[in-house]
Amino acid sequence: MINLYQSLTKSWFFATIWMLFVIPSFVLSDDEHHKKCYPPFTCANQRNLSYPFWIPERKECGHPDFKVNCSGDFAEFSRSSVQFQILENKGSSIILAIKDYQSNLCPRHPENVEINHWTVGITGRRSYFVSSALRSWDRSILENSSASCERNVSIPVSRYALSIEDGNPTLEAIEKALKDGFEVMFTTECWECKQSQGSCGYNDSSRSFVCYCVDGPHKRTCFRKSETSHHPRDHQLKALVQLKQYSYSEVKRITKSFSHTIGTGGFGTVYGGNLCNGRKVAVKVLKNFKSNGEDFINEVASMSQTSHVNIVSLLGFCYDGCKRAIVYEFLENGSLDQFISKKSSLNLDTSTLYGIALGVARGLEYLHHGCKTRIVHFDIKPQNILLDDNLCPKVSDFGLAKLCEKRESILSLLDTRGTIGYIAPELVSRIYGRVSYKSDVYSYGMLVLEMIGARNKETVETAASDASSTYFPDWIYKDFVEGDHTWVTGDATKEEKEVAKKMILVGLWCIQPCPANRPPMNRVVEMMEGRLDAIEVPPKHSLQLSAAPLAESSWLSEENSDYSEVLL
Repeated sequence: MINLYQSLTKSWFFATIWMLFVIPSFVLSDDEHHKKCYPPFTCANQRNLSYPFWIPERKECGHPDFKVNCSGDFAEFSRSSVQFQILENKGSSIILAIKDYQSNLCPRHPENVEINHWTVGITGRRSYFVSSALRSWDRSILENSSASCERNVSIPVSRYALSIEDGNPTLEAIEKALKDGFEVMFTTECWECKQSQGSCGYNDSSRSFVCYCVDGPHKRTCFRKSETSHHPRDHQLKALVQLKQYSYSEVKRITKSFSHTIGTGGFGTVYGGNLCNGRKVAVKVLKNFKSNGEDFINEVASMSQTSHVNIVSLLGFCYDGCKRAIVYEFLENGSLDQFISKKSSLNLDTSTLYGIALGVARGLEYLHHGCKTRIVHFDIKPQNILLDDNLCPKVSDFGLAKLCEKRESILSLLDTRGTIGYIAPELVSRIYGRVSYKSDVYSYGMLVLEMIGARNKETVETAASDASSTYFPDWIYKDFVEGDHTWVTGDATKEEKEVAKKMILVGLWCIQPCPANRPPMNRVVEMMEGRLDAIEVPPKHSLQLSAAPLAESSWLSEENSDYSEVLL
């Protein structure tokens, strides 16, 4: 009896220990997963790696196929028998290089590399294959070179790395392109989880992505549908149910009573602040909005439907009585105008400017062609292009944006929208054509021309004081046709000159007065990524009012502006 009692006592004791230590660990496991996977980790040359990558002590924080090795100079992972080095991590995209090609153009065991078959969503549209028989126009770039390997394989390289070369690239250019790597972008699954303050991970049982949240794992994000709202116009915000809604008192706390102003816009003042988890944010408090809150609804509804590396991320909003505020990600480097204005001492090289221009083009391409509902921005200008700490551009300020179904190419506007100097002519006078998403294309063209210094030319500054001064793209066109590029390129290298000339041509095409002659943004991206000699010089059209309709160009008319994605 005593032994039985002791046995029962011991059992009770162990049961108590189990309940005290084991059960709480189960209760806290979800929150622990969130805490464990939330911060990025360091691996070799990379300091901010996160999902889908993982190391043994963070196995639940990554996809099984992306275990990284940190023992060498570079963070590395293997797919099939191919080893990849992570050269650069940009957050939503990464630059990879194939290890075998870092020291030998013809490695001992070459393998075809097809990134679109990876189990984690990846897009490699920024890259193309060195050797490919899939498309007649994209045959092996090695076929006319002196390279001789035992077998031909397809491997991705940077589209830009080889597009600036004349004719067939040299072996040196190919070797450099292989060493520089190629860029891939992960799909939005993890991005959406992080935007909801979650941590990305993987569920081995269901073999699927999981978003770890403080209240437990979720399939996609930590957002929960908000309770029924009592605001009279909340039916217009039905798309925002997954966004964090802040009270005005919370906005004051985030901004420390609006103590740090970081900018002003047409619809309000932007303040710096911090969320409770320490994340830096920008808070735009609207003023002078229309009585029905149309500007606010436009901006929040537009931003809530976007998910792209080149579009500023919306984190939440305030719709509290008559108070309106928008909370979005904070960008370290502010707006583009700080870098390209005449007063700025911050000079960006041609390659960086090209990268920014291309990023903006991709962002607009996404708004026009990648969203379920097309978004026309109507106010593209340097002040509305924000730059992160890697100078990655993000389109912001959607206060003038208009949503339309994709089948609607023509928009109806009751008032003129945009900023003088960037506004499309059809927004001022219908003589130039109907308002459409091509209005953003015009603004983008003016932005690109300003970025490469065209508007800072001394002769323009002098002419600007003259009422009869020449419309500045006219003399850009004249100088370009006559071969005067020194005012743009200066002592630049051959590659930089090629890039600058390409940006000028793209800009001139985008500012064609006739909207039908402007390329759509997907064609603009194609032109920016392609070869200079593939872009024709656009026709010269002076921006002058005329009773006659403007003629369409045969090279870039609506009917001839077909676009095909480069899919890998």
